[in-house]
Amino acid sequence: MPKGPPAPWTSRDCRFDHVVAAAIDQGFGKPLTYTGIETPERAHDIKNGIYRCSRHRGISTWVEWLHSGRTTTKSADWPPDKSADGTYSLVINIGTKTQARKRHIAKYGTDRANWPYNPRQRKTQADIDAWAERGLDEKGHRRK
Repeated sequence: MPKGPPAPWTSRDCRFDHVVAAAIDQGFGKPLTYTGIETPERAHDIKNGIYRCSRHRGISTWVEWLHSGRTTTKSADWPPDKSADGTYSLVINIGTKTQARKRHIAKYGTDRANWPYNPRQRKTQADIDAWAERGLDEKGHRRK
């Protein structure tokens, strides 16, 4: 009996792999500007797709945009500012994991309390409340 197609939950969404490949071709550490994006929803889809494809390739990526006249990578500062022609633009940076760690420490310092996300922080009541809104239990797992 012939083998069927892979299950839909195991397939990868690689629609923006060509953008990641172009950034790699340009060189690690050199920014690539993606311009002419019509809507903020499309820009968000592109940003997430770039992160997803970079993770598949095992490289670090950070996407920056202008918000209130300054460059940022924080999701709280979404959507980006419109450019003069009424479109949106994203700046894609590709680097190795070592380069990304050095950039992060240079930007935020070695004190994890000053980082936008502290990977070793204990859960807070705000975390538990946010998980409950998404239907998760107090440990962040799906309820049965």
